[in-house]
Amino acid sequence: MASWWNSAGASNFTRGLTSITGQISSNFKDILSEASEETYDPVAELTRAKQHIEDLELRKETLVEECASLKKQCDELTMQKQAVEIKSDMLLAESRRVIEEKDNELKRLRENTNAATWNNTTDLNNTWTDILEDDQPEINEYLRYQRTIRDLKDENSHLRDELANLRKTFKAQQAERDQSHRDNEISQLEQAHAEQMSTCRRDYDEQIQKLQSRIAELEEWNKNHQEEELQKSIEVQKDVDDVDKDLLSQELEQANEKLNWYNEKFKEFINLQSNMELLVTNNKQLENELQLEQQNHQSALKRLEQFEANQQIVNNIDDLTHLLTEERQRCDALAADNDSMFRLLEETRVQHENQIKEKDKQIEDLNSQINNLQQQLETKENEYEKEINELQQFKEKQKEEEEHRLKESKLREMLEKQLVEVNEDLQTLENEKMELHNQIDDLKDQLQNKERQIQS
Repeated sequence: MASWWNSAGASNFTRGLTSITGQISSNFKDILSEASEETYDPVAELTRAKQHIEDLELRKETLVEECASLKKQCDELTMQKQAVEIKSDMLLAESRRVIEEKDNELKRLRENTNAATWNNTTDLNNTWTDILEDDQPEINEYLRYQRTIRDLKDENSHLRDELANLRKTFKAQQAERDQSHRDNEISQLEQAHAEQMSTCRRDYDEQIQKLQSRIAELEEWNKNHQEEELQKSIEVQKDVDDVDKDLLSQELEQANEKLNWYNEKFKEFINLQSNMELLVTNNKQLENELQLEQQNHQSALKRLEQFEANQQIVNNIDDLTHLLTEERQRCDALAADNDSMFRLLEETRVQHENQIKEKDKQIEDLNSQINNLQQQLETKENEYEKEINELQQFKEKQKEEEEHRLKESKLREMLEKQLVEVNEDLQTLENEKMELHNQIDDLKDQLQNKERQIQS
């Protein structure tokens, strides 16, 4: 019973955890969306997440305290119910023992009366057997009540075993579903991260290839122009003698201009090399940023695993609430069975009282018959002096029968007292049962109010 309440007294806590897990999932989505944006502030996001987690922890603690208080109240009610059941079982056992003692005493009296040889004693034996036959339905009724109680207890234990087996199978299935869902989400995140890395690397490789091709083109162009310049300088040296000094000066000026142009091209080449180095450094920075993003993704995966663990806890608590409602219904059914049992006991008590009254009437009739027999015996003593010895024997037997009747009357008085005590115990049990029902109704109202507060 205690394990049932440990597994099933947290309906309010489940709803609180569902809201918490929903908020965590929304925060996780916001974190992933902000990670993809350009303006990402991890410090502010971290502070917000910490504040939100602290609020959720406080709310969780309050819900756990409420759940513990409700659990204590339910445990107290179950202990009271068990005490009432034990007391009722003890009363039934005591009544059964008293009835068995009465039955044994009546059997012994019947055996003693069967030893008498007189005709009147045979008549009395018939009356006592009738009384015993009248008491037999009461004994059968008590035995039937005890059998029904034993059957109900066996059925309750069997249902609890079935409930434990169903709980184990459900937890195993839930764990498998959660594991598959978590594996799918992790694979999707890894695939998205790999795609981002591949696209970034393709872009960087394309830029590097373009720059390398541009550098190769510039190097080839520079080599070609240097060869042309050398050829032209050789031709100029050959034609120096034939050309005038003015033309030579003009050619030199043109050559200087070309050299200046070549120097500018060379400077552009140097600038391109510096740009290439900058691109390489940018590539390294981008790789570092990708590593940071990968670390962020790993932290996000860890958060996702924590979220899945919380979700699993929430699912387990939902299962416990469902089991709690089922056990509560069973408790109500058992309470109804106890009510019916108490009503049956009350009816049997009334029947016993009626039967005792009838037996008292029979005893009075028997006493009147005995008085008549005594009168007849006195007349016979006056008429038959020869049968004095037989009459004396009859008187002795009659005295023994009177002693048996006195014992029977004492037994009846004891049984009446015990029946009165049983009635008082039944009344106390009914009062305790009403108190338990009131407490259960109060707990139900409290649970409904808590559920409404959590839903609102």
